[in-house]
Amino acid sequence: MHFPTTPGLHDVETTLADGRAARYTLSVPVAGHGAPPLVLVLHYGGTPTRFYGRPLVEHLFEPALRALSPVLVAPESRNGQWHSEENEAFVMALLDGALAAYGADPARVVVAGYSMGAIGTWHFLEHYPERFSAALPVAGYPQRELDTTLPVHAYHSESDELFPLAPLAARLDALSAAGKPVTLTTAAVNGHFDVNGYAPALAASAAAWLGKVWGG
Repeated sequence: MHFPTTPGLHDVETTLADGRAARYTLSVPVAGHGAPPLVLVLHYGGTPTRFYGRPLVEHLFEPALRALSPVLVAPESRNGQWHSEENEAFVMALLDGALAAYGADPARVVVAGYSMGAIGTWHFLEHYPERFSAALPVAGYPQRELDTTLPVHAYHSESDELFPLAPLAARLDALSAAGKPVTLTTAAVNGHFDVNGYAPALAASAAAWLGKVWGG
């Protein structure tokens, strides 16, 4: 895998051990002091175009988290859902490579995603809790019971026509009542597909929330 060091956005295409192409977008911050956080960004559903996760990095998560100077990496899924075996392997290899290439802080790795990516966020929290410190799922949730021992700040909308807010709010309320570290922010957006409409809500709270999670 290739990990550019020049600050800015980079679209990377590489060949994995199975001989197939793999693509991902990286946002590299200006070098600062200490090990940067690392944010994994999982894209929404649909038929992926090349570097399908780039808009989420460029317009949603990087602006919201810029104050933390993180490295962000957004893989393009391989054949659909994030919970598939090949996507799990791809994501874990990408995290390992980014941690090593950028000297990122393994205690400040975040998983974030939108819609199908939010479903993937909950999946990785459940199956790889040792790899992450926190999560930012947006506009989506799994169809099965939610659970987590890690801090989660979910963003959702009353106008979401694919994932109604009420079931998610009830599940998160139950987790909170059980002492789990979950937070829900309801954003004023124009339906499920108003991706950029979530930008103000994330900008207002995501970086500060992560700072509290990390004790800073």
